[in-house]
Amino acid sequence: MILPGILLSPKRRPLLAGALSCVFAALLSAGMPLAFGRIGSVPQQLGLSLACGAAAALLALLPPEGLRAFAAGIDLFLAGMVGWALAGQVRAWAAADGPRPWRWQYQFYYDRPMCVLAAAMAGFLVICLARLVWPPRRNSEALRQNTRAFFRTAAVGLLLFTCCLLVYGFLLVRTSGAVAEPPNWVPGRVILEYWRNILTVPGSVYEESVYFLGNIFLFFPLGFFLRILFRRQPWLAVVLPAAFSAVMELLQLAFRTGHCDVDDFLLNTFGAVLGCLAVWGLEQLRKVLSRGADARFFD
Repeated sequence: MILPGILLSPKRRPLLAGALSCVFAALLSAGMPLAFGRIGSVPQQLGLSLACGAAAALLALLPPEGLRAFAAGIDLFLAGMVGWALAGQVRAWAAADGPRPWRWQYQFYYDRPMCVLAAAMAGFLVICLARLVWPPRRNSEALRQNTRAFFRTAAVGLLLFTCCLLVYGFLLVRTSGAVAEPPNWVPGRVILEYWRNILTVPGSVYEESVYFLGNIFLFFPLGFFLRILFRRQPWLAVVLPAAFSAVMELLQLAFRTGHCDVDDFLLNTFGAVLGCLAVWGLEQLRKVLSRGADARFFD
């Protein structure tokens, strides 16, 4: 539950909220060097990231303005991680020699964004769990407004970070013209190949599972957070990720930076649908736990 705190004068609350946002961003950032130092051990790097985000979220439940400040802190944290990656890219450009010094390089590897997203998502999910279990009598209007502000503000930051990560990883850092494999326009063909290899080819379970599940779960956050943001237009939470996936696939075909595959598009869209269903499921679970007294979760 959210605990009562010391109320400050209205004039000082914006200053307090700004200071708390910086504190939360610093707490989340402070855990990243520890997580990055454990890369190679997935349980350790994810465990440290999740613990960092969860601890920051628990602290956010204490002060009255904690939720709003924590949402802004998540956004500052994510923006800082993007800035750190861009600064590394600029340093690489400055030190590069050869005919293509301006080519994008892997400054922000997949395992590092995984740690960043794990920390931010852990904080988000802790607030979701708190919202799920606190009693209906605590749903004062001020508390509801703070919770709604947290979900919407944090969702925007996480949504933008996920989109940046997808564009960076699948377009910018890949060499143009490197992929000569013809596109797949037959729905289901590559999906069946994934499962055939998983079931019949020894040693291919991990790689094929990553390809199959990765295409789903990379777009799960898009459907989840867009469903939170577009409460009155739920269809946008599926249409926008589907359009984004289609554009990504066509750009990979145009610049030959990846394999254009209609099955990737289908799996991406399915992931967005799962994200939408997760929002609906949380709302229904809240309704059950509150015995029908409170069916609103993200509002």
